[in-house]
Amino acid sequence: MKRLIIILITSIICLLTAQAQTRYVIAFDCTKSMNHPTGDYKNGYDPYKIWIPAKKFIQSLWIQASDNDEFVILLYQDRILHTIKGFKGSQLSDWNSIESKMEDAITHGGNTCILHAWQTAEQYFTDNCDFYFITDGVEDHDNKNKLNDYATENKNSRYRDFGMFLYYSVRCPKNNR
Repeated sequence: MKRLIIILITSIICLLTAQAQTRYVIAFDCTKSMNHPTGDYKNGYDPYKIWIPAKKFIQSLWIQASDNDEFVILLYQDRILHTIKGFKGSQLSDWNSIESKMEDAITHGGNTCILHAWQTAEQYFTDNCDFYFITDGVEDHDNKNKLNDYATENKNSRYRDFGMFLYYSVRCPKNNR
């Protein structure tokens, strides 16, 4: 009986520790300006300037993550087009299916509503998450001051301009709000 109890306790501990080590929350701008950086939507198609490097950045996060890390990727324009959520090691989430959803998302028309995407991303924050907000642009709605407050409110926030796209990176934002 004692042996059975030890086995049960060990099994429960193993199940509880198999939870995600890190949750990556990524809000990714999928507006047409990401692959038309000049703003010319008839002749200005150039995915190599912004779109492909931004996807490669997300892919690099994917590659470095362990199989039990969780991803929440919000593909947005003026609304959330796709929410991709799952553990890296699950068969439901492989990089090719994620990239396919990104390519589908950019074919939709829509403005950039950064604040809405940021607020939606906050719903997925945990005590152990990394938040990446990737965009090439400016808030298309009247939310610029609110967005600047969100970006600078967290002392652990890092803003980086790659010259082609911008990202905000925040570690454990739930602890600092």
